[in-house]
Amino acid sequence: MKPLIKITLFVAATLTVFGLASCKKYLDRPLESVINEQDVFANFRSFQGFTEELYHCLPDMSKATWN
Repeated sequence: MKPLIKITLFVAATLTVFGLASCKKYLDRPLESVINEQDVFANFRSFQGFTEELYHCLPDMSKATWN
């Protein structure tokens, strides 16, 4: 193999190993919310309130332009 291909494969393999190994700390984060599922799904009004708040946090893509 050509040296450039070997170097490229080595760099790609190294980045893959470091990328996969670094996910563990990110995925094992403690919950930051004090709200549990029982509070959210206790009745329809609380579920509707949480759902409306989630939709409110979504960005409006029709108003997000570069101009």
